Amino acid sequence: MFGFLSRPLLGASIVAALVACDVTYSSKISVAVPGDTSIEQKSELTQRVASALEADRFRERIAERVPTATRDQLDALHIAWTHTFAVSVGTDGAEAGSTVYIQCVISSSEKLEDNHPVLESCKELVEEELSRQLAGERAA
Repeated sequence: MFGFLSRPLLGASIVAALVACDVTYSSKISVAVPGDTSIEQKSELTQRVASALEADRFRERIAERVPTATRDQLDALHIAWTHTFAVSVGTDGAEAGSTVYIQCVISSSEKLEDNHPVLESCKELVEEELSRQLAGERAA
């Protein structure tokens, strides 16, 4: 009955949906957590690394290391972690493996300039703290 209205309503719905979309730009770099410990132990380790970096004001340290870093980049920078599970099938059968990664992530609603130097500096700090935490575990 109202077929003549369907096209304008459909067009208006699409426009409304596109206007309501929120775009997030994200850049990240990852560091694999080494060792043969369980996923739970690796997850706890990543939480300790992230907490230690936050307590050590890692954003300010990155600003010192990377003079071109902008306040927007540093404000959008955070530490995250992820767990991946993979299965590879070969002639010798199937092998399963899992890895935990600590990630330096810059997420922003605006596209920021070159994030690579900031992410590389963050990665170096993560690797340093990860080494400290692993050395502490070995000593304990």
